[in-house]
Order: sequence, then C-alpha cells, then structure tokens
Amino acid sequence: MFDFLKKIFVPAPVVVAIPKPVEAIPQIKDEVLPQPNERVVHLGIVVGHTKKEGGAKLCTTKMSEYEYSSKVLESLIKQSKDYPSLKVSGIFRDEVGIHGAYAKAKSFKCDAVVELHFNAFNGSQRGSQTLCTPDKNDVEFAHEIHGQICKAFERNGQSKGVLVIGKTTRGSGSIYAFPDGVNCLVEPFFGDNKADADLGTQKLDDYARGILQGVYNWAIKMDLISINPKG
Repeated sequence: MFDFLKKIFVPAPVVVAIPKPVEAIPQIKDEVLPQPNERVVHLGIVVGHTKKEGGAKLCTTKMSEYEYSSKVLESLIKQSKDYPSLKVSGIFRDEVGIHGAYAKAKSFKCDAVVELHFNAFNGSQRGSQTLCTPDKNDVEFAHEIHGQICKAFERNGQSKGVLVIGKTTRGSGSIYAFPDGVNCLVEPFFGDNKADADLGTQKLDDYARGILQGVYNWAIKMDLISINPKG
C-alpha cells in the first residue's frame, strides 16, 4: 500500500472542482419505511487488500486495512436498516483478486461500488481523499461520498479532495474496474499518523454511515429513488 500511495502523490493528481452546491437533502429517519414498488439501489462494498496481505496498519492498534475495512463493512450492513432504499453487499478480494471482486459486483447487479482503504505515507500527513476515474458520473458520485466522509471525520472543507486517477497510475485496476456503474476508492484518514489513526477508530460508525448517506444522496439526485414523504 505504501508504494501505491507514493505513486499517487508523484506526480501530483488532478484535483476536481467541487460541483455547484445543491439544496441539502434531509437525513433519513429511523422510522422511514420503503415506498411500495420503489426501486432499491444496490451498493457493493469492496474490502481492500486480503487477509494474507492486509495493506497498511494503524500505528495505534496495528490493525490492517483489511481488518479495519471488514469492521466498516459490518457497520455498513448493520446501519443499512435505516436506509430501506439501499441494499448493501460485501465483496472480498481474497482468492479472486481485484478483477474477480468487481466481476462479483457486476454479477450482483450493483448500481454503485465503494472500495475501502486507508492511507499511509510518511507519518505526518493527515486528511481524507477519494479516488475516481474522470468519468462525469464517477466524479459526481465520488463527491457525494467524499463530502459525507469529510463530515464524519470533521474535516475542514474538502480536505485532500476528490482525485482523478489515470489509467496508467497504480491503483487504476480498482478505479477502472466497474464500467457498469459508478464507483470510487476511499481513503478517509492516514493510518500512520496517530491523530488520524485515533479518528479512524473513534469515528468508524460515523464513517460507515457517511458512506450510506452519500450513496442515498447520490441516488436521490440521479432520480433512482425518491425521498419518502414520511421522512
């Protein structure tokens, strides 16, 4: 993961401008029920790395990206009951690799995919960033997810922003692997920085809920689902 991140930082990635602000979408309430015959948006969550090769580790607990992201997936599935218009499926790269994981997302007929990671660089970096392709739909989706992650981690503004990754950049294997829908790769904090690692541990459930809220907001804007009038 360290080598992957070095490649992301050099050369400097393109920072995509923040879309024009839109009217805030109300937070869905626990008592909201699905509307009859309303479409359900299917979200695939890819857990980055594998059990054998877990990626970077938190400098505080030594938990790997794989282990941390697995816990985030558990929280996402648990909290998805509050979002009846969303369906969440967990997808692991163990044994099938990156392309196999996204092939599963395609076979599951996912509408959107988010791949979970956290960052690591030199121990002094902090912040949240989200990676995507230059496709307009991916960029819009990534901004929705990233904005909610920044709220969850109480970042200033857009933190490190949404970064467009080219096809020759390492990591593009994930970013460009889902042309059948929208997707992005999230790196909400730097695990090798103690303050950020502590945030990652403390804000895990808020982070998971932020992803759900981002997908919900995106689905509303794309007219895939409607705001429940009881909400």
